[in-house]
Amino acid sequence: MHEAALYRKLGELVRMHRERLGINQAHVAEQTGLSRASIANIETGRQRIPLHHLYSLARALKVDAHALLPVMEAAPSPADSREIRSSVTLSELEQEQVAKVLGTIAQGAKRGADR
Repeated sequence: MHEAALYRKLGELVRMHRERLGINQAHVAEQTGLSRASIANIETGRQRIPLHHLYSLARALKVDAHALLPVMEAAPSPADSREIRSSVTLSELEQEQVAKVLGTIAQGAKRGADR
């Protein structure tokens, strides 16, 4: 994934989680110590962020920092796909992200078993 695409995807994930919480950019800015303009620029992929800002964004958005990191590996094959059941309602994008994580874990387990 190219650098520009990586930051655009990070921004999409930040926006998605902010909207899921029903909060505005100013609220996230207040929680992170960044400006509202910085949050807007992060969400559009125009602003690169230091690692410590990733963690403050994750806290403000009530997610693990990994939830803001774009997945760089290919999606699992349809044979590896399984229905995701959860006690909370996940958006289609969130369901896809969970499926990708589970596919990555399964691939790692398979590689470990092959060794």
